[in-house]
Amino acid sequence: MLDSAPDPCIIQNAVHRVRGRGADVRYLQYVLHAIGSGGWFGVLCNRATIAHLTGEKLAELRIPLPSLPEQRGIAAFLDCETAKLDTLVEKKRALIELLKEKRSALISRTVTRGLPPEAARATGLDPHPKLKPSSVEWIGEVPEHWEVWELSHAFRRIGSGTTPTSGDWWYYDDGTVPWVTTSELREAVILDTAAKVTRAALRDFPALRVYPKGTLLVAMYGATIARVGILGIEACVNQACCAFADPSALDTRFVFYWLQARRREIIAFASGGGQPNVNAQVLCALRVPAPPVPEQHAIADFLDRETAKLDQMAAKVEEAVERLREHRAALITAAVTGKIDVRGADVRASL
Repeated sequence: MLDSAPDPCIIQNAVHRVRGRGADVRYLQYVLHAIGSGGWFGVLCNRATIAHLTGEKLAELRIPLPSLPEQRGIAAFLDCETAKLDTLVEKKRALIELLKEKRSALISRTVTRGLPPEAARATGLDPHPKLKPSSVEWIGEVPEHWEVWELSHAFRRIGSGTTPTSGDWWYYDDGTVPWVTTSELREAVILDTAAKVTRAALRDFPALRVYPKGTLLVAMYGATIARVGILGIEACVNQACCAFADPSALDTRFVFYWLQARRREIIAFASGGGQPNVNAQVLCALRVPAPPVPEQHAIADFLDRETAKLDQMAAKVEEAVERLREHRAALITAAVTGKIDVRGADVRASL
């Protein structure tokens, strides 16, 4: 629902224009918001393949309609109160973005320069190691005792997967083998999948292989390109996921964090038009800073702890945003249905 539109403007035939006739337009806006947030438009819609709210059904909609002065009073009250709530939501969303930026900066600094001094001391590492050029421009300097490995040399098993024929339902019906798509790569451990395939699919599609728990997955196509995840279960994957399993020289979790820090640079290697992609060869050729394995473990453990704290903080703020949104919707519904009396509200005093 669009609150306002530029004047003049042209609207397409899938948009309904609502104008007041003996009613306050702002009040009508809040009434329609209450109906929408309550899910009633879904009930009213004609359904074929796509839900369709016709102009006739919208016109027949029965709404509470107090006197015009009361409508204006309700609209003025809601303008004021929803503005306060919207401001709070904006501040909390800004805080979420700051937490995300802090998380990204922490990961980027740690996987290229090592643990922060206090954390390094706690694990017996040099808190201020000397640096050297990495020989890779976009990595920059790294501690002088670190090496730089090509990703393909650090894992013994690298591969991908495929998508069983979608028209053949028996490859999915009652499937028990988790099957990962790129939408499930969310910089986290994957413990379940939306889809599962059958053992028959594994038999009929040689490219469909089961990867072990701990496998690193990287998205190669489309909007999710360079997103990563780690298998917390045994699973197979579709053709858009590149899988790195059985590490030989790098801690999988260390690489997991390093790829998160370098997603922008990896995307720059993408090719293609409508659906840019990086192929397995590009990913395998990536060069990764490689501290000694015990230091990789320490860095991964540190980032596990610190990112979990930041993620928990962000989740709490998201919950607060959701509660504010729910309160906003409930306030609008209560006001336009007369559940609360706003006739005595001093809108000017609360602005």
